[in-house]
Amino acid sequence: MFMFLSRSVVASAILIPTLVFAGANPPQAPKKPHEITDVGHTRNDPFFWLREKDNPEVLKYLEAENRYTESVLKHIGKLQETLYNEMRGRIQESDVSVPEKIDRQRHARRPE
Repeated sequence: MFMFLSRSVVASAILIPTLVFAGANPPQAPKKPHEITDVGHTRNDPFFWLREKDNPEVLKYLEAENRYTESVLKHIGKLQETLYNEMRGRIQESDVSVPEKIDRQRHARRPE
């Protein structure tokens, strides 16, 4: 119970200022009707156009989303860096692949 409570307090301490100080409205992706018919059913996916990776309009929208995210999370930048460094410190880095079963033995690959 205490662990849940302390995590809730920490999450609130991070999220509430983020929501309050966000200021700018997040970018809204325009909806463009696109019908998809599959297995005899037709459905509308208004955000299908976001799959077009080379479309300048998609790139512009994603850049706006990234700018908004950076501005909203700017005040916790130090915390993000601290958490990232702590996680990196706990991970044992190796170039060994996940063992895969071949016949009855497990094999892992290492770069030479």
